[in-house]
Amino acid sequence: MKISRTFLHPGSVKQYINKISQKTVEPHTSDVSQDVLVPNFVPQKKLMRKLVLNRLFARFFGDASNVKYYNLDALDGLQKGIPVFKGLSLKQIGFLAKDLHIIAAKRGCNSGCVHCYAGAKTPLKDFNSILYEDFKAFMDGYNILKKRSGIDFFYDLDKSDSYKSLVFDSDNIDIAVKDLANREHLFTELNTMFYKTTGVKGIFDTSGWNVKSSVMQQRAEKIVDYYTHSNNIDEIKQFNISINPFHSMYVKSLELKEKGYDKLAEDIYNRYIDRISNALFTCIPLFKFEKFNTIIRALDDCILGSEGYNYSAVKKITADIYKNFEMKCNLDLQGAKKHIKNKEMLDNTLKLASEKLDFVDTKVIPSKKIISILKKKNPKLSDYTIHDMYSPMLAKDVNFRRLKTLKHYKDAYFSYLNIVDINGKVYMTDNLRIIPTDMQLNFLNRDKNSREFSNTVNDFVFTKDML
Repeated sequence: MKISRTFLHPGSVKQYINKISQKTVEPHTSDVSQDVLVPNFVPQKKLMRKLVLNRLFARFFGDASNVKYYNLDALDGLQKGIPVFKGLSLKQIGFLAKDLHIIAAKRGCNSGCVHCYAGAKTPLKDFNSILYEDFKAFMDGYNILKKRSGIDFFYDLDKSDSYKSLVFDSDNIDIAVKDLANREHLFTELNTMFYKTTGVKGIFDTSGWNVKSSVMQQRAEKIVDYYTHSNNIDEIKQFNISINPFHSMYVKSLELKEKGYDKLAEDIYNRYIDRISNALFTCIPLFKFEKFNTIIRALDDCILGSEGYNYSAVKKITADIYKNFEMKCNLDLQGAKKHIKNKEMLDNTLKLASEKLDFVDTKVIPSKKIISILKKKNPKLSDYTIHDMYSPMLAKDVNFRRLKTLKHYKDAYFSYLNIVDINGKVYMTDNLRIIPTDMQLNFLNRDKNSREFSNTVNDFVFTKDML
């Protein structure tokens, strides 16, 4: 990689510093909402000189906006007056942005999938969603800071290979964030804001919705319609429908069948099939994009006791989904022609659906629930088999023990992903555990208690002294 360097005469550097130091730095109002703008920011000359010198250093190494070339400890104070960052140092703000992966717009999930590594629980009734004003203040806070300092806190050399999410233990279809005026803001709007602030694309993943709910169906159609436009779908990395034999509806059908309630088991099974088929049918306008896909997971057939949850089981599920989907397409062609206008479109759609339902990923990292089910069905399940299933996660145990013992982030030799909860509390995760931190954003809902993450570490807190 070629590194561009700009050499300046010492005298011109001094003149540049003095000139910049006299300036009042203000947010650029064209990109930042008026209601969150802070008063004119007039930094101390000493702080401004440090910023200018840091900028020259960053420019020398190739990019004046790259946050990694800045000494954020020396520049502490640049965040002054931005309400959402009250109580946080600039170094903490930089750390949060560096590996920010999730801003939880919604907490809790009703799907109850037994393989869920997040251990998602049902949403709390009184507090399960971020306040729109808090989400907006967080986005605007970084936008103001970037305008003020010239530093891109989300700088990433290859943003095309990464993505950010609005959920950790929820389904994206359930995102309906309320503002103080009780207006709803869906996934599309929040993801657009997140994308424009960070430059990193989002991801939409759903396991379907209640087909009898007109509210959910209309919401899904609105989201699909938005991403039908090519300029909008560029805001996401993938649009996925998740299919697996671990969904609570399917698991319930297995349990009922084992107890001899065959008719009820079949009814629940068919409802699950119709749920996924309906999601596929709703998403037909997105079939033309490579970003639209399915995520199909199951246990490997070779695992003893995996019957009902393995590759063979999920192939039956996808075959039944295809039959149901084919029926919906034929009925549409014969009737409303909402998505299927002619025979050629029917054939092409069915071909694409068949391709989307083909690949099954059997590299499932098991949850405690899956292990419990397998042991119940096969008491002789060997420790070696369990160890082999968990092997991809073992290195993360070593990293965490190192962090916990040495109490310094770099000593973990691992980059944890950062999560902002709906109340502004910040956590770190390796997708195996959730680590609390002492960072708290100044949200309006900062004092509300959200549901604790299932895999939260209770004997360790990551503090600012460990940065």
